[in-house]
Amino acid sequence: MSGLLNLFGLTQGAAQTAMGSARLAAENLMASQDPTYVKRTSSPQIDVVGGRIAGIVSGGIVRVIDEKLVVAKREQQTAVTFDGVKKEFLELLDDLNGSLENKGSMEEKLLALSQKASALTVEAGSPILRRNALESMKEFLKTVHAFTSGINSQRNSVEHNLISSIAEVNVLTEQLFNLNTEVAAAAGSHQDLSNLETQREGVIERLSKLINIQVVQADNNMFVYTASGKPLVEYKLYPLSYTSSGIIDYSAEYPGSINPINILNENGGLSDITTELVGGRIGACLEMRDKVYPQYQKSIDQFAKMFQQQVNHIHNKGTGFPPSAKLTGRMFVEDGDQDVAIAWKDDSVVRIALLDDKGKFAESGGEFHLDLNLNPGGIGGLTPAQILDAINTHFGSEIATFSEGDHGYLSLNAPGGLRLAIGSVDGSISGETVGEVGFSEYFRLNDLLESAPDAAGRGYANSLKLCSEAAADASVFAIGRLNSSPAISLVGSVAETTAIASGDSSNLSELSQLINSSPITFPAAGVMPLQTTSFLGYLTNMVNMIHLDASAAIEQHGFSEDVLNGLEQRYSMVSGVNQDEETAEVMQQKMLYQGILNTSRHLIEMINSMLDVFGGV
Repeated sequence: MSGLLNLFGLTQGAAQTAMGSARLAAENLMASQDPTYVKRTSSPQIDVVGGRIAGIVSGGIVRVIDEKLVVAKREQQTAVTFDGVKKEFLELLDDLNGSLENKGSMEEKLLALSQKASALTVEAGSPILRRNALESMKEFLKTVHAFTSGINSQRNSVEHNLISSIAEVNVLTEQLFNLNTEVAAAAGSHQDLSNLETQREGVIERLSKLINIQVVQADNNMFVYTASGKPLVEYKLYPLSYTSSGIIDYSAEYPGSINPINILNENGGLSDITTELVGGRIGACLEMRDKVYPQYQKSIDQFAKMFQQQVNHIHNKGTGFPPSAKLTGRMFVEDGDQDVAIAWKDDSVVRIALLDDKGKFAESGGEFHLDLNLNPGGIGGLTPAQILDAINTHFGSEIATFSEGDHGYLSLNAPGGLRLAIGSVDGSISGETVGEVGFSEYFRLNDLLESAPDAAGRGYANSLKLCSEAAADASVFAIGRLNSSPAISLVGSVAETTAIASGDSSNLSELSQLINSSPITFPAAGVMPLQTTSFLGYLTNMVNMIHLDASAAIEQHGFSEDVLNGLEQRYSMVSGVNQDEETAEVMQQKMLYQGILNTSRHLIEMINSMLDVFGGV
């Protein structure tokens, strides 16, 4: 009899439990459309570090989700935002160069320049084709400028994004600090904390989209730290501070001209935290601003530097038609350096000649050309001052001058309406340095391109342009070369001997080959490794690198989103209200309750029967 009574007590307890579970499931089901509702459960509690509840309110006993899942979800949200911002800006970078199809890309413009140069080699005497070739050079340089300007523009866009994101961090950390205060007060008066905790979770989630954070709960406070452990919110606030340096150009870099992002430290001072802010929108902005864009700037600067050097190297070997009356150097001879010997090759010879406007040799003071040995017998190279004296002495007039009197830029000025040209002499060692820099190239007397990089070598691509002389007069485009015959025979008169022919394209042929196919060894710079390729090949490789980076960013962002979606699903299984689950729970508990009630009836009938038997005894 006592066994039956105990069994009856157990069934009554089970019935009450089943009914309670059914009621909780029904409550969850009815409130499933309310976004502010937090699921109620009677499952056993699982403790987590910091006691983070993750939005679940108990219907009796509290259940919280696995803390590792919460952290993983938060960190993946940070990664998704980081990858999304990188993807966005790399796609913009990929769009900067245009495409071969729309003929707006750097490669297309370089191909067009090569084609115009090739056409000019066939008809070197055509002024129209010469102008077309120089116009094509200008168009190509415009695309290079557009690309570098786009990099600068995007870096400034990133900078503005960074400024607003830092401000948002400070707003959110202040909100979290205030919510901590409210939660502590509500807990002290035994009020419902669910709404405040939901708000606090929202603030933390928004913070995790900005930077990678660590979250720790102490009592009723939610403390937030950077990934490196610097406090943002504890028992007091530690705000970030950043004063933008202004316009971000090709020369701007961190550390250096770009100001640091600081955080208030425990001593009341400021600590540079720039490199410690990783992940999220801020981390992505910093990576793009300080790493990705500068690396591509270095790569295109390397291209522009090599392009300028190689084009000028060839251009200084030739002369325009009609030849120029004045050649002004762009290499400044410092005061004192005019008397320092230059490392010319032993017995290397440079030819400086006077010509008329038809390209014939012309006399001045009985002389029409000078074959100057720059290092006679290899006993020592001539100094700039000695070169100047030798030229003027030979021609009997002040043809050569320095811009600053005894130093400065070297200029050669043809006398009496004549013109001049510089070249080499067949059978003699070319007049150049041991580093194979020619006489004209050394003093930069006949450059086609110029640029103005900063002291650190940044900005070649931003400033590369045609020299002012070439931009103003297409005739200075050096397509031919000075007569290099070792013994010029003057038949009848000097004017009958050709110094340079209008149809001579010997210099242009080399220049055309350089642009189109000549292999150049490019040093490693930015994203580009050491490589030997043509100028077209280098540009193509760099553009492909951008496209690969953008494609990889798209793939990475998609992967990060897939991982986050998986974590979200796991999260919702333990913390959200699923209508199908709750409906099934209601039915299951009702069936269990009904089964228990049937069992109870049978027990009652058995007990009554036994009582009747005992009562009749």
